[in-house]
Amino acid sequence: MIFEGNVRVEKSDSTQELASIVSTPEARQNLLDILKRQIDHDPATDGESSDGGENIYARTPVNLADPQEVMKYYETAFKNLQQINCRVIAKEFIKFIQPRKQHTHPYKGGDQRKPEWWPADVMHKEPDHLLKDDRIRLLIHIISNVRDERITCNSLRELAGDIKRMLNDPSRVEIIYEILDVCKERESIKAGKS
Repeated sequence: MIFEGNVRVEKSDSTQELASIVSTPEARQNLLDILKRQIDHDPATDGESSDGGENIYARTPVNLADPQEVMKYYETAFKNLQQINCRVIAKEFIKFIQPRKQHTHPYKGGDQRKPEWWPADVMHKEPDHLLKDDRIRLLIHIISNVRDERITCNSLRELAGDIKRMLNDPSRVEIIYEILDVCKERESIKAGKS
């Protein structure tokens, strides 16, 4: 093993004798500088919030009064959530909205068996079988349009807490919470409370 500065370099037997021939001192120094920057870089500080707490995901201001901007935010946030997680969330939201959906509106019937709350521009298929964009449209439709006394942004947020353990990365529930917080604020604006 060779120690050069603070960076430890290990060379295999086959390259040890060729090291001086293969790389120039400048190339070696450039490589060591790059490695040192990567070692010294603390990725944990990238996402720190101003209050000193950790914030894993970057935040972008959203004008809640602009429906197009909010929809774009939802789309981006769901894409950042990863599709495996979106599948889980969509299935659980659907079970919550209509617990006996498979009995009353089976997917087998296609668009003819589509429930009235299902978005018109999304095929009536299980979330696992929807294309990514259709799955995201379904989720956005659910959080934006499907409402009754039982289905609110708050109830969907509570459900997200239960879904947390099913996600491939439970910390991603924070993205769902943020989406649903935006949903709640948007509801307040629509109702004239904000």
